[in-house]
Amino acid sequence: MCKHVAAVLYGIGARLDKDPIVFFTLRAVDIHDLISKVIQSKTQTMLSKSGAKSRHILENADIAAMFGVEVEAMVPDVTNITDKKQKSQGKRTRKKV
Repeated sequence: MCKHVAAVLYGIGARLDKDPIVFFTLRAVDIHDLISKVIQSKTQTMLSKSGAKSRHILENADIAAMFGVEVEAMVPDVTNITDKKQKSQGKRTRKKV
C-alpha cells in the first residue's frame, strides 16, 4: 500500500472517530430507519417471549447460597404504615391558636 492510500484511510478513520454517523451516510443507510427497525424487531421478540415462563428463576435457597446470607420472608408491617398515616393526617388537621 502506498503512502497516498494510507493517508486517505487515516483521514477516513479520523473522520469516523469524530462522527461515527458518517459511516452510515457513506453506506446510504438512514440511521433513524435502522434504529426504528431494530427497536421494532426487539420489541416483537420480547413480546413473543413474554408469556413463556423463565428457566432462570432463583429460589431463596439459591440466593442465600450465592450471597452467603439468610433470606427471610418479608411481610410488610401494615399496622406501622397505618399508624404513620394517621399521625401525619393528624398533624395536617391541627390548627395553631
